[in-house]
Amino acid sequence: MRGVVLDAGCGNGCNEPALAGRARLVVGLDSSSELLQLAGVNCRELVAAGRVQFVAGDFRKLELVAWPAQFDSPNHRTPMNRTEPANHALKGAGSVGFLESGEGVFDCVLCLGAFHHLRSEAGRRAALRGFRRALKPGGRLCIVVWNRLQEKFSAKGRDAFVPWRGGVRRYYHFFTPGELAGLVKRAGFARVETLFEKAGAPSAGVGAHNLVLFAVKPRG
Repeated sequence: MRGVVLDAGCGNGCNEPALAGRARLVVGLDSSSELLQLAGVNCRELVAAGRVQFVAGDFRKLELVAWPAQFDSPNHRTPMNRTEPANHALKGAGSVGFLESGEGVFDCVLCLGAFHHLRSEAGRRAALRGFRRALKPGGRLCIVVWNRLQEKFSAKGRDAFVPWRGGVRRYYHFFTPGELAGLVKRAGFARVETLFEKAGAPSAGVGAHNLVLFAVKPRG
């Protein structure tokens, strides 16, 4: 994984240090201002070095995100919005050139442990449309969602509220491989593959921690 990476639903930035070790620039996007503040603290050295940037926004509505005019990295400047002056002020919102054109600027879009929080089919389709438009032709998509086929979720239905830290109950939709792959294919992606993962390695479905999907935005 190289180039410019979008981490959609980045949360507290826990994945950014590992991603920044492989990508030229990582852009973390999240709708929670509290989590983004924490991410900025957790990744302050990477942010100061220009390896990571954080942006506030809902990944179901990428066209409304107030993207910086340019994304900067030590060796590359990626124009994001041809109508805005080049700065990093994240104020306001509006349409962005790279989404309108469909050309994309990201080499890879990751959605790690966030896509399963989307409650509606319409929201899932909107997120995938945005991911496809944000990617360069040939760019790669990776989605990671929790696997229901493990003991702690054995009593859960396909849609469930699961306790999180501090007793907060969060919504999860537990996808099957075919369901997730079908959504992504209908969104216009190619070379769609799924696998189950446990402790960072491919696994049988029963007992695996996550369901992982890989796909590519077609060229042309």
